[in-house]
Amino acid sequence: MASSQRARVALGITAVAILGADVLTKQLAVSALEGREPVRLLGGAVYLPLLRNSGAAFSLGQSYTFIFPLLTLFAVGWIGSKAMEAIGRNPEAAAKIQTAMVLSVAFAEAIAIYAFAISIIIKFT
Repeated sequence: MASSQRARVALGITAVAILGADVLTKQLAVSALEGREPVRLLGGAVYLPLLRNSGAAFSLGQSYTFIFPLLTLFAVGWIGSKAMEAIGRNPEAAAKIQTAMVLSVAFAEAIAIYAFAISIIIKFT
């Protein structure tokens, strides 16, 4: 199996694993928290309530929530595609390109996490 094909398979397996973990944790949160008072942790320093976001950050796009994961999926897929093209053109640079690709995908996901954290801070202050 060629290096670029192995990288694609690894990327696909990783994406499916992350999606599965995301769906599983959401199901666990709903089953454990729905219809209950918030779960108190660390002596009341942290509470786990069940919250449903009706849109993206700051509840933007309430009727178009399906678009945001598609945009993220497109961005991450585009980064991966361009990395695979670069590896195909220059296989000797595969390690450097894959490192840059992983960092780019991590930064793309980090933006979503930062937006989530900021929206939580704004909501509760």
